[in-house]
Amino acid sequence: MRLGTLHAGATDEDLTDFWVRAIYAMRKRGLDEDERRAVVSLLMREGVPLPSTADWAGAPIGAMAEAAAELGGLLQGDPAR
Repeated sequence: MRLGTLHAGATDEDLTDFWVRAIYAMRKRGLDEDERRAVVSLLMREGVPLPSTADWAGAPIGAMAEAAAELGGLLQGDPAR
């Protein structure tokens, strides 16, 4: 599964866009919450940082809004998200 590309020197906005789209892709492919968290943990261990905020510049509608909300939960350490 391709989750996107993140280049060196990425801004916080770039990180937010990457993670929202990655979470959306994982949800679309049917990964459950535990599987998505495992992928997030793996990517973080590989050096992909989380952004400081989940404020996403994209159109926050439908499934993308749900992905942005899930990112917000990850940033807050919310086990329910």
